[in-house]
Amino acid sequence: MTAAVYVSFPVSPDAYPANPDWHAQLCFFVFQALRQKFGDRVVFYPWETPPPLRSADALVTFLPHPALVHWKRSVLVDNETFDVDKWRHAAFRRFGYNARVSRVAHHDQPLARQFHRIVLCNDVILRRIETRDSRVAERWDYLNAICDGRITVHPHPIDKAFFGRLYNTLPVPDRARMLVYDGGWRKNSAELIELLRRTGFVEEEDFAIVKYIDKRDDHLVRYLLQKFFFVGNASFSESGPINMWEYLSSGHIVYGHEDWWDGAGNLRLCWSYDPARMEENAANLDFLLRGMSWEALVAERDRLWRWWMERTDNEWGRVTDDVGDQVDKLLRSSHPAHYSRDQSVQSPIITLSDVPLRCCADGTGTEVLLHGWSQPEEWGTWSVWNKAAMRFCVKPLPERPIALEIFYRSFLQLNHPKLHIKCNVGHHDIAEWECTLSKPTGLARLLIPVDVIGRSGEVELNFTISTPRSPAALGVSSDWRALGIGVEWIRASEV
Repeated sequence: MTAAVYVSFPVSPDAYPANPDWHAQLCFFVFQALRQKFGDRVVFYPWETPPPLRSADALVTFLPHPALVHWKRSVLVDNETFDVDKWRHAAFRRFGYNARVSRVAHHDQPLARQFHRIVLCNDVILRRIETRDSRVAERWDYLNAICDGRITVHPHPIDKAFFGRLYNTLPVPDRARMLVYDGGWRKNSAELIELLRRTGFVEEEDFAIVKYIDKRDDHLVRYLLQKFFFVGNASFSESGPINMWEYLSSGHIVYGHEDWWDGAGNLRLCWSYDPARMEENAANLDFLLRGMSWEALVAERDRLWRWWMERTDNEWGRVTDDVGDQVDKLLRSSHPAHYSRDQSVQSPIITLSDVPLRCCADGTGTEVLLHGWSQPEEWGTWSVWNKAAMRFCVKPLPERPIALEIFYRSFLQLNHPKLHIKCNVGHHDIAEWECTLSKPTGLARLLIPVDVIGRSGEVELNFTISTPRSPAALGVSSDWRALGIGVEWIRASEV
């Protein structure tokens, strides 16, 4: 029986464009692209209705779809900033003082071992990922690890034809005014509003405050384009307010938080929460709303519009092509439908012998790779975080210590010349070694005492890998996995 592709989002694919909400866009463009590529095997299922998934099927959805906790043959399309502090703030807002505020982790189990995750970001976050900025690097590495390195990132797409349809069709505003979004914690512009008032700007003359704009109201959208040059949102939100890109497409000048908006090079358009920079914020607002001539405002509006509309990386086609490619790979793969880290799950068995177990795409050694590893390749498997683990059962049950040999390679470059690896079983440190440019590959021999092997013969090895780096961060390629050591084969024998 042919495998099915189930698409499940909160909004049906036929809702757009009557409903211009971003979720409606997402479902419409993804569903249409998959239907074009895979035909009638693509079926939409409402969010509340569990799809009848079988072992070879594929699911296309986003968090927090309830099936993701147990179903792992999925391609996810969602938003993420990888920003640790921003996540902690969001977790507090959602869960109060009982929030689980780990440095990098929260309710991420649904993401573990999913086939692929396509993440939509703003330009600021994309640059932070590229430069390994400390605000995002740790969580980026963590999420890459639990997804086994299967993450691609794109700028937020938008239906530019729909939202840009009114550009230059209406009279422009006669002067500088700002429409300020302030409604709830995701659109919290309270500090911006206070500063506007303190700087002498008058509400309903120089700026207006709104909680929500219904973009289905065409008369209202037209009115706003003729009334306000600027649309402002000073909240850092979770992923950057997506509706700001809609305003940008229609012909407004966006003023926003520097965590998601860089003004396309005009830093006067960026708001900072930093108390030490409030005077700078005030000076910028004064310049934008009082200091710019009408001609300069029109020129800046047109510059931003061209900058946004002439880009091709922010179009739905880029995302849907990626979705289609990943679904195609998934349908042709043997990726398991279910995965559990429960300790009751039977660990793979390693027989004490002289025969090495290869950790490549068609090798049996990959079964021992528990987490922190990427997809197996032709030669072996890379670690993709600073933590990785192996788990297996030794048969027959040894009476003496066992030696686990690991033939490895390491990802090193001239600007990243060294890695340090430690391995422990429980609280027992059993091995430690260093990879250098002069010795990037080798055979690690790990002696595992009998007293740390469980009664069932089970062993779990935990590796700590210092400062793994991605090829993209080092300027080698576009690969964003934080590569450490690559395991080619393993072999267990009694000492």
